[in-house]
Amino acid sequence: MPEHLELLLTDEPVLDVYAHGPWRVPDGLFEEITARIDALAADPRAAGLTTDEHKLLTLPASLVTAEIFAILAFLPGGGAIKAGSWSQLPERLLYKHLANPAPLSTRMTRCDAPGGRWRPPLDWLVEAPDRELAIELARECLVALEGIEPLENRRRALVELYDTPPPGEVNLPKMELREQWHAHAPERVLAAVPELLGPVGYLEWVCEGLLAAREHLAAVAPREETVETHLVQLLLQGSMEHVPPELAVAVGEDRYREIRARFPVERRGFKAAAWQEQTRSWLVAALVSGAADACRAWLDMAMRFVAIVQGLPGDPWFPRPEWIPVVQFQTDLRRLFAPRRRVPNPLADRLRPAPGEPAAVPAAPS
Repeated sequence: MPEHLELLLTDEPVLDVYAHGPWRVPDGLFEEITARIDALAADPRAAGLTTDEHKLLTLPASLVTAEIFAILAFLPGGGAIKAGSWSQLPERLLYKHLANPAPLSTRMTRCDAPGGRWRPPLDWLVEAPDRELAIELARECLVALEGIEPLENRRRALVELYDTPPPGEVNLPKMELREQWHAHAPERVLAAVPELLGPVGYLEWVCEGLLAAREHLAAVAPREETVETHLVQLLLQGSMEHVPPELAVAVGEDRYREIRARFPVERRGFKAAAWQEQTRSWLVAALVSGAADACRAWLDMAMRFVAIVQGLPGDPWFPRPEWIPVVQFQTDLRRLFAPRRRVPNPLADRLRPAPGEPAAVPAAPS
């Protein structure tokens, strides 16, 4: 197993954003970030900005806190896998603001894949009467979250976008304002935050990574299926009723037509649980062949793929239902590679020839 994944075999406080890799959370960091969030919410500029509409925060909820809750869902990536013993970012950083906080988990194998419908420049803060102040506060929400290493590349890219806003009117409806900002985003920001390409552009980005990861895994753990069947089964395990036409842009018209032709054939008799077990076995075969990183890349892209197609024509959302074996893979990784206690089997000592003694030759059959 790669050395950089060995942290997953420990009981340390770990945040594991698959697109980045496992990261040991520094002692005291989350408490520091929580203090920054509370200070921003109490800032005189934000103190009177509240909402009674949030379903998870104590009401009236600060618009700043609501904005940060949404940003935390988005920062790992749209539909991206976030795992590890300290992966519950909104719950840990906004715990005292939650209406019904649940006990925090420390299971290394826990995971989620939030879609995150937040997009720059505003989500909840769009309700603030002063639009320029709202955009300023949204930027400061991103600043307050500094220091979470797996999220830093995307966070910095978004701050850069706020620092070079598009020219023009800011008092536009939320969706028009978003389109204006996304169209203005430079290439380096899009490279870090491809969701700003829009649902179709993001689907194309994900499919490119998904098929590259599948090709790598197929080389080390061959599987009797075509690329088209692979994609059809991903759609089916995500309870899709049809092949989204946007897939023609992402994979090309010829492959799209083949997927549409295969879909009703594969749908007959498809069992998601059986697919999950077969996929789990495939990943284990690749895992023991040294392809742990490729397994994780495929899982991450597969989850994003499902989140996108379920959300079309809108943005990706929490992928549900889905049968992608993320927890099973994480369990298998620990099962296969974690340090384990060993005891000798006495049969080995009894049957093993002594030094210098020839091995026993079985008698020939009479």
